Parts: sequence; C-alpha cells; structure tokens
Amino acid sequence: MISAGSVLGAGQGGATGYIEALIPAMLEDERISKLTVYTADWYEPAKHWRHPKLRVRTGPVPTKRPLRVAYENTVLPLQVAADRVDVLLCTANFRPLSYRGRTVVALHAVQHFVLNDDIGRLRSAYVRFAVPRSVRGADRVVAVTDTLRTDAIKLFNLDPNRISAVPMGPSPWVLELASTQTTPYRTASGAPYVLCISRLYALKNHRRMISAFAKASHGHELVIVGGDADVTAAELGQHAAELGIADKVHFLGRVDQDAVPGLFAGATAVAYVSLYETFGHPVLEAFATGTALLTSSDGATGETAGGAALLADPKDVDDIAAQLQRLLTDAELRERLIAAGHRRVQDFSWERHARGTVDALEQALAG
Repeated sequence: MISAGSVLGAGQGGATGYIEALIPAMLEDERISKLTVYTADWYEPAKHWRHPKLRVRTGPVPTKRPLRVAYENTVLPLQVAADRVDVLLCTANFRPLSYRGRTVVALHAVQHFVLNDDIGRLRSAYVRFAVPRSVRGADRVVAVTDTLRTDAIKLFNLDPNRISAVPMGPSPWVLELASTQTTPYRTASGAPYVLCISRLYALKNHRRMISAFAKASHGHELVIVGGDADVTAAELGQHAAELGIADKVHFLGRVDQDAVPGLFAGATAVAYVSLYETFGHPVLEAFATGTALLTSSDGATGETAGGAALLADPKDVDDIAAQLQRLLTDAELRERLIAAGHRRVQDFSWERHARGTVDALEQALAG
C-alpha cells in the first residue's frame, strides 16, 4: 500500500519521479499480490495507471499544506483502515500519526534537522514534531542511502535493526540519456561552461560556488539552471557582480525537461556542491550524460558518486575552487571520471529499490 498524497504535486521535483518509478517496479515483485495507491483526485497521471494487481484510490487531497496535513492525518487513515490493508507504505518521510496498522516509512529528507535552514516557523514546527514520531513509530524505515540511515539513527535515536538503506534508481528519464544523441547547449559567447542545475535553495550552496568559480574559471562561464526558492537569481547575480564576474555567470531560471539533456551535453563539467543531500539525483544525471562531476564531500553525494567524481568541502570556497581547477584543466582526469561515472550509474536500479522496499514490508508484517 502506498500513501502518496503530499508528494504527487506540481513542483515536487524528484518526489513525483520516485512514485512513478517505484510503482511499476513493485508491481513486478511476485511477493506483491495487490497494490493500492492512495493519491489525489487532481493528479492526472494516476488516471492512466493500469495493472491487474493495481488499484488506484483517489480522494480530495487539498493542495495547501496545512489542509493537506490535516487530510493525511484524518481522512486517509480512515480510508486505509476501511480497506483493511496489510501494511501501509508511507513514501515521503511522514506517516499518519493516528494510524494504528502496520507501517513502513520511506525516509528521504533530514536536511532541516542537519542544517537548521529557514523553512518558516510553522512548517519547521510540524517537521520537527512529525518526522521523528513518524520514523520512531513505524514498524520499519527505508532510507535511500547509508549516509541517511546513519544520520537518521543519530538524529532520531532509532533502533538500527529497524532501518535499512536501499538506494534509489535514477530518475526515470536519466538512463535514456546515455544512448540519446542530443544537441549540446551553447552559451551566447560560445565559451565553454560549468553547469549548476538545481532549484535555488540555500542548501544548494550557489553563493559559495560562484565565489569559487571567480577563482577558477579558466576561460569558462557558469550556467546556473533552476527557479528561485529561498535564494533568488537576483541575489546571486548581485554577488557575481560584486566579484566582477557578472558577465560570466548566467541564470537560465526554470527550464523545460526537454532542454536538460542539452545542458548536460554541452558542459565541460557539472558542479553540485550542496551543503547536504540525502541522495543527489544530479550525480546520476551527470554520469548518464557523460559529464565530469564535482560534488560535495558532505552528505550522501559522495556515497552516490562512489569514487566517480571529485569531492570538495562545501563550506570551503578555496577547496571548491581547487577541485574545480583540477577538473577544468585536466582533460585526462575528466575522461577517467566520465568512464567511471558510466559504470557507476549502472549500479542503481528501481528493481533493486523495489526489492528492498518489499523486504521492509515483509519484515513489518512479521512484527
């Protein structure tokens, strides 16, 4: 059983891809006799899901966060109980706290507990209340990396025997990139470029990346892709101007998915030096597109990269600049990393993640 509610919305990024990749893989597992998906009646893709073992239950899930939280903690538990499910898989960090049946929680995000970032007083209070209680009260927890598993055990005082690490697969479109010919993106000046691709959250560390780029550009430009969040392109543009590199830093904003392969294909390197990630899908995206990667030594991106990327301390501008300089000036190094990345991305699959998730469901049922 899957609780989808809060993650199946527009703008939810990798969360939607997670659900849409996990469901088909779980349906292929012979241990699943019936899979019921609870989702919002406004989520269009669910209307086209078809499989003999699949039942889709839609409901009037509110789009506004406070009302959605109330719905998921009142209406959803009643519906699940009426359906007499064996075990409820809650796919996005939270479980209905009033539900008394067997539950497995898929844990994806603990950034707020690690970084104490500003997500608003009300939302912070709810996250700090509900996430620890969700994972402590679940029969099993599935973390998407070993890094996240270790951090969750420390943060929430979890029993290590009740939480397992099961890596996700690549975003559904990523593996197609390895065999797809695409037209590389070109800057207006024709200069080579470094690509940063993620929404402009403070934890993505764009400000330090721009500072490091100012020290190690080597004839390159910096292309930043992603819409405004708790940081804006205007703020980052001002920072670039203060460093005297405003003409070398370009903000493309949010782009269509169709444009993403070309952006990767045209880049000399990808820089994804977040302060903390629990998995890091852009790591696999860089590997699948054959683009050399610089990523963070903190959080889980180094684990996901598995030795196929250069690592830098995300809080140290000089270290980021030094590693970026190595990447931009050493073509042989880039080729080695690209080859290693192609091998590394093959280690990730949704079939493996589904097997590990179903293992957790079985363990929850066994008590």
